[in-house]
Amino acid sequence: MPVDDSVNNLGMTLVNKFEESKLPESCFTRKKQRQLLIDDHTTLTVSVRFPDGIPQPTLTVESSKANSTLLKHCGERRKLSAEHRAQHEQLRKRVLSSIRQVFSTMDLELASNRSHSAIAESAKRWFDIGLIQDQEMLQDMLARQTMEAEALAANQTLQLPGTRAPTIQVTFPFPEVFEQARNELISHLEKTLNQTS
Repeated sequence: MPVDDSVNNLGMTLVNKFEESKLPESCFTRKKQRQLLIDDHTTLTVSVRFPDGIPQPTLTVESSKANSTLLKHCGERRKLSAEHRAQHEQLRKRVLSSIRQVFSTMDLELASNRSHSAIAESAKRWFDIGLIQDQEMLQDMLARQTMEAEALAANQTLQLPGTRAPTIQVTFPFPEVFEQARNELISHLEKTLNQTS
């Protein structure tokens, strides 16, 4: 059955009755880039720095020749260690780069009519919530990595009759990163607020 388009169409014109607020000119000016702790860290990947994986205790030549399975297992452990290290470095980078997000938001807030101390407290509170989430993510990551290491050790033990394969030790090599990030944020907040006061 053909539909008559002229019957059920209502014409509407939408009118925006709200004035668009203009952003302050300071939002469009290029600011000097802050030197942050994240800028001091290497951008090389784990695979470039450790092409053979994270160094593990090596086997003697005699035992390697005697059993190529041990050599294969050692390579598997190195690979898993390198993957874990890369994940740790990604988390460290995430924590340290989150400071930039605070500053980009804070630059907009400084143009508002809020007091500088209220802006600083809001930035610290927001950052602390982010750090708590990152610490929870770290705990989940370590639990998962521990299970991966134990599963690899169990699998390798099954392939070695009468011998127990070693388990990779899982630890976060940058426990100070959370405190460093918070201290850096506070330091930069003080500098920024002193400059704008």
